[in-house]
Amino acid sequence: MFYFFFLNIFISIFIAEIKLFFSSPL
Repeated sequence: MFYFFFLNIFISIFIAEIKLFFSSPL
């Protein structure tokens, strides 16, 4: 259960980083 909670936080941060990467021009 704790592992699923940690994985959910990791995925949410990973998606936020991807959105930030695509929103910023290269």
